[in-house]
Amino acid sequence: MPDDRCVLAVDVGGTGLKAELLGPDLAPLRTHTTPTDADRGPDAVVETILRLCADLTATAPIPVAAASLAVPGLVDAEQGIALWSANIGWRDVPLRKLVEQRLGITATVVHDLAVGGFAEARIGAGAGVADQLFIAIGTGIAGAITAGGIPITVGHGQAGEIGHVIVEEGGPLCGCGAYGCLEAISSAAAISRHYADRSGTKRSTAEIATRLGKDPIADEVWAQAVQALSRALVSYVSLLAPSIIVIGGGLAESGPALFEPLRAAMAARVTFQSLPTLVPAKLGARATVIGAGLLAWDKLNEEATE
Repeated sequence: MPDDRCVLAVDVGGTGLKAELLGPDLAPLRTHTTPTDADRGPDAVVETILRLCADLTATAPIPVAAASLAVPGLVDAEQGIALWSANIGWRDVPLRKLVEQRLGITATVVHDLAVGGFAEARIGAGAGVADQLFIAIGTGIAGAITAGGIPITVGHGQAGEIGHVIVEEGGPLCGCGAYGCLEAISSAAAISRHYADRSGTKRSTAEIATRLGKDPIADEVWAQAVQALSRALVSYVSLLAPSIIVIGGGLAESGPALFEPLRAAMAARVTFQSLPTLVPAKLGARATVIGAGLLAWDKLNEEATE
């Protein structure tokens, strides 16, 4: 029997909020985006989230059965608390309780990257593979672990933070305060910054990728980033042996310029380990909101069978 309900899925980003009403087929019935405007302070951001949720729920074409919010930083998913976010500035926000009080429906609060990885594992580039790593390389670098088909969200969302693995002792200063983190060498922001430092010219990562083979500084910075990334990924492979590594974020859009040297660098480092398949992410910017919707529908279906 067709389900005539929908769920509300919200992706809370540091710069923008995206909310979608999703039917059982995950097709968006309605979508709304608005700036986060984090500089207004965490209380104002929370109120914007609540108002966005209320407005979409009130104007939904069919009943909204549940809400799922994907948030950055540290998250206590069991209690529904957004513990901390550097970009938004909140601490210990009981977001699930606030949303449930405002909307009158059940809600969940989950880690944004974990559900993005979950979506890629369920219906994206990693579909059908039980054990995998999803890594997003953009302004920063973060990862999400899926084991046995289940997203691993232990440690208040800190599991999978591969961007803060030390890959170069005494290396560049990272935003977290440590030196030599992967994120400080191989993120898109770091690649652009290192290129500018050495060339005196600011270029985006996409521009740098087009200069490979023609610009010695671009070659040097890119090779450094690839080698650091291969070092971190091989360490991960040694620990958890994923069958596949799905790479998303802006750097993945470089295509063969990233994937070909990265595969070669990892192959040169492994000894006894089985080299996992490296593939680009499939769901793009909607991965997080799709993952939040998937979890909301999973919870509804579990409740229906109890």
